[in-house]
Amino acid sequence: MTQHAFFKKTGYLGLILLLGLCLGAAKKGAENPTDTGPGNSVHRPGPTSSPVFGPNAVVDFKRAQALLASYEKALPRAKASRGLVLTELSRLCFILGEWGDDNHRKQYFKKGVHYAKLLRREQPRRVEGYYWLALNLGGLAEMSGAWQGLHLVSVIVKDMKIAARLDPGYNQAGPDRVLGRIYFKAPAWPLSVGNLHKSLRYLRAAVKLAPNNSTNHLYLAETLLQLGKSSQACRELEKAFRATSHAHWAPDLKKDHQKAHHLLQVCPTGPVK
Repeated sequence: MTQHAFFKKTGYLGLILLLGLCLGAAKKGAENPTDTGPGNSVHRPGPTSSPVFGPNAVVDFKRAQALLASYEKALPRAKASRGLVLTELSRLCFILGEWGDDNHRKQYFKKGVHYAKLLRREQPRRVEGYYWLALNLGGLAEMSGAWQGLHLVSVIVKDMKIAARLDPGYNQAGPDRVLGRIYFKAPAWPLSVGNLHKSLRYLRAAVKLAPNNSTNHLYLAETLLQLGKSSQACRELEKAFRATSHAHWAPDLKKDHQKAHHLLQVCPTGPVK
């Protein structure tokens, strides 16, 4: 089986990058000077409001590359803002690695890992270092051989668990959402970490933290369906259908609504009108 076929079959590594997707509903970028440190998600850097995303979440590669170069130039001089600069560097590397051309994707992911590790070492109480490290590692896992990819899953889970402890609300409960989806999609032991009951626990936490996020409810519903808890799943699908916030960007909110509507067909009450 080829590497591509392996990942297509297992599916979970590609969905690690969903992060629910890893590009969750984040806040203003590092140009915001009012960040007050860990515990304050309002001023954390994030993708959806970033100028590198145009209409319909299309990435402006030239803009992203220019921003990356400017932050790299600013890093040696950064003092109080160093944490913000490192966050943007690791985030922009992930964006360029995820949507860039195949010849340079791995290069960007590796740089993202480097900057995120610097942030994690220098400011170990900031959630962003662990969060963006996990996402860039997820990008490398997707491009690696099957067994190396399996090894990286456990590393990604470890960093996301730390992120969840530091700031579980970051990216609309991004750490719990990602962990819940990894446990849902990954093969079970002994191949990997897959565990539906752990998925249920993390996704319930994500829904509690960000109750208006459509993806949190949708992922929880899918886990509940796999566990045979259909009545609970139907209630979560109704909430996903009525939610007004998405984990990535506005155009995908409609996709979540459509998927929830489709899955509601099996519920006793039928689809939401």
